[in-house]
Amino acid sequence: MTKIINGYAIISQYTQNRMSPRPEYYSGRGAVRSDLNSDLLELIYTGVKQEAGDEAAANFVQFVCDFDKLAATTFLNEFYAFCDCGCVYTPRKHSAIDELDPGPDNGSRDAVGMGMMMSAMSGMMDRDETESIRNAFLARHRGEFKPRPGRMSKHGFVSSNGDVYYDGFNFGY
Repeated sequence: MTKIINGYAIISQYTQNRMSPRPEYYSGRGAVRSDLNSDLLELIYTGVKQEAGDEAAANFVQFVCDFDKLAATTFLNEFYAFCDCGCVYTPRKHSAIDELDPGPDNGSRDAVGMGMMMSAMSGMMDRDETESIRNAFLARHRGEFKPRPGRMSKHGFVSSNGDVYYDGFNFGY
C-alpha cells in the first residue's frame, strides 16, 4: 500500500531543523557531511516509518543505498519526489546538474545563482563524501537493502553476492 506523505514536513519536523528543507540552500556544494549525514538520514527514516509505515521505510533505505552521490540538493529534490509518489522507490541516474537548484523566484534567486556559480568555479561541487554520509546509516539497517552488484564507489566495491568491501575489508552489508 502506498501513502503520499509530506516530505517537506518530515525534513522540518523530524530533523528538528538541523537540515533546511529548501534544496536551494545546499545548491552547488557537493556531497558533504556538514549538509547531510547518517544521523540526519536516521531521523528522516524515523519520519518516513512513522508517517507511512515499514514498507515505505524499507524503500527509503534502498533509496539511500542506490544514490551515486548524496549531495543535499539532489537528495532533497529526490526525497520530495519519493514522498509524492507514495514512498515507492524508482531508481534514477543522477547528474551534476541535479546538484543545482536556484529555488523559487522570490527575490533571493539571483543571490543563490551567484553562490552556485562561485561553488562550481571553486570546485566545491566536486566534493563527494557520499560513503561517509551513509555508511553508518546503512550499517544500522543491514539486511534492509539490496546492494547493486558490481557497483564501484570511491572507497569500495559490491560483489555479485552482495558483500561490500571497503579498502579491502569486508563489512558484510
